[in-house]
Amino acid sequence: MQRLKRGRGGFCQFSRLRPDSPFEHLFLIGRSADPVDWTNVNELDALCWLGYVSRAGFDAAVARLRCSGCQAGSRELRAAVTLGSRKQSWLGPSIKWVPFGQLDLAWWRRHVWPWAAA
Repeated sequence: MQRLKRGRGGFCQFSRLRPDSPFEHLFLIGRSADPVDWTNVNELDALCWLGYVSRAGFDAAVARLRCSGCQAGSRELRAAVTLGSRKQSWLGPSIKWVPFGQLDLAWWRRHVWPWAAA
C-alpha cells in the first residue's frame, strides 16, 4: 500500500509506484479532509476512501503512460489522483474508488475477489 500525501481539492499524490514490484493488488487510501476526532468511525467513513487497482489494470495504465512518453525512463512512478474520480492522471481510469462508509463484502467481491462464493 502506498502512503498518501494529501493535496488541495481532493487531489492526492502517490509516489514510488514501481512497475517491477511483484504485487497482485494495489490499494490506495486517501482522505478528503482531516477528521476532528480520529477515533470517530462515522467521521472517518465520510472522509476516507479506498482505491483498488488490479495488477492487470496497473500494467495497462503503465503501458499507456510509457506510450505517451511521460515518465518513460523512471523506475519509480508518480500519480496525482482525485479521490473518487477515474478521469484524472494516467492511473485514474484503473482505480476503483469506494468511500469507507460504502465499503462492504459485496463491493470487495465485485472488484477485488470476484471468484469468491456469494
